[in-house]
Amino acid sequence: MKRILLISLISALIIGAITLIWINQQEEQEAETQAVLNEYVYTSNLLNLEMEADQYKDSGHLEDIILIPTEETEEMLERWQAISKVVSDIEFPEESIEQEEWINVKNAFVNNRPAMEDASNKLGEIADYDESVDWQSIHNYIYSGSISRDYLQEFLIEEGIEEETQ
Repeated sequence: MKRILLISLISALIIGAITLIWINQQEEQEAETQAVLNEYVYTSNLLNLEMEADQYKDSGHLEDIILIPTEETEEMLERWQAISKVVSDIEFPEESIEQEEWINVKNAFVNNRPAMEDASNKLGEIADYDESVDWQSIHNYIYSGSISRDYLQEFLIEEGIEEETQ
């Protein structure tokens, strides 16, 4: 009788341990899936991409999520490319864009932030205007087309990126 009880107890412990391991793996997998989904949403928001997830909802496969460039995406990429041609420290991920590797494009944009800030500060420091330096001016211009300072507008016109407005 003691032997049966001991075997039953060991079996219950083994089954319990296996169940806990399985639950832990499921939670880790769900957390990883959520992290990837968050990455897609962040990328979509940052680059103004349309995100189609209908197939993902049906299949549960992350590779079924599709990010589609919008007109705002194209305009942002045009500004980014134009700035990268005149500010050598700002890199433009042409290959990733051509291959529609949008998460890599998002990473490049984020990784370029310090170079954008440095260029904005340098531009503001050499400007002959009586206005404060906006350390985000180039980033904001690339992201939204916003021209927050006169010295930025002058720079963009001088470099042929923007046209002079009347």
